[in-house]
Amino acid sequence: LYHITDDILEKKLNISKIGHRFKILNEINNLTKKNFKSDELLDSESSFDFKYWTNCYSVKIKDIFELFILNERFKFHNPERPYCSCSNVLSIDGVISFKEENISVDSKEISLNNLVDWNVIQTAWKVSDAVIGSGQTLRLEKNLLFVPTNSEILNFSFKNNNNEQGQDEEKEIYPLQVILTRSGKFSTEIIKTHPILNSTKVDTLIVTTSTGFNNMLITFNEMIKGEECMHDINNNNEEKEEMISYFKEKKTNFYIPHDNCSSDNSIDIKNLLKYLKQELHINYIEVSAGGRVISQFLEEKLIDEYHLTSVGQLIGLKNSKLETRPTIISSSKYLTINQPYKTPLFHYKRVRLLENHHIFLTCKLEYR
Repeated sequence: LYHITDDILEKKLNISKIGHRFKILNEINNLTKKNFKSDELLDSESSFDFKYWTNCYSVKIKDIFELFILNERFKFHNPERPYCSCSNVLSIDGVISFKEENISVDSKEISLNNLVDWNVIQTAWKVSDAVIGSGQTLRLEKNLLFVPTNSEILNFSFKNNNNEQGQDEEKEIYPLQVILTRSGKFSTEIIKTHPILNSTKVDTLIVTTSTGFNNMLITFNEMIKGEECMHDINNNNEEKEEMISYFKEKKTNFYIPHDNCSSDNSIDIKNLLKYLKQELHINYIEVSAGGRVISQFLEEKLIDEYHLTSVGQLIGLKNSKLETRPTIISSSKYLTINQPYKTPLFHYKRVRLLENHHIFLTCKLEYR
């Protein structure tokens, strides 16, 4: 439906396969109608669907895809931004992370190591052009890529048998990895080894501030030169070009939103989404970040579809060091609602009950 010109590919990111995403999602839609017997779920805006899953092993990949409101994505036409969805697993008291040093993969512990929840998140990545994470994602998840690891999801084929480019269509399409970082403060180990910054099978976009870019440049110089960088780097274009070239070889690029003049040096999310839509032709985004980023998206009324996995365990709001555990909504300045009639409403479209401990909710957002 659109064509990424050679000029854009040279100046922006080398992500020509993103152009196939709409076609793939359209084929998902057609196959869902044909094979999954779910016409009413795809065609009716007001439909509500409930199912009971007896156990993890009874849940098929097609069942996971049914959770996603594909028709809403197809109908979404906004020249200013892509369609945005978000997925979270949380305890009964809204906690999304234990925040304990001895727990390496928090999300698995929150979800009681439930494979279905993990498959929901992987499917969200599969049907997205880009996935947005945060700098904290890189610091906490040392081996994470926003790419499905489930082979059945990864190889789920939507090839049109009448397509003459059959072999080319079978090549895997990975979402653009977008990392939001205001501070740009990463260790040299993260810069050298984290898959999101170093894997050649994905394209990455680091979205930061001027301060964040300079902080990354300081760390980069320490890594390359093996010594602490103490001099002023603000006007050293040669060092900036060296870092940009280093990351570009690893398929990682930088973007600093223009209207970045707020008092807290925050990232302009609307500016970013406009850039992703108009310059990189991103149509579908999955937000896989923490409460601060999610809160900012909700404050700006940018989340269209929400997938919540509610797990029947009570965790508590404080960890062993009496620190506040992360929740789905950050305690930052974002999403400060003073009037009840201004709260965002969640319309439940799909509800799945798994055994006795998990509820999977697919919601459409209504902003007031």
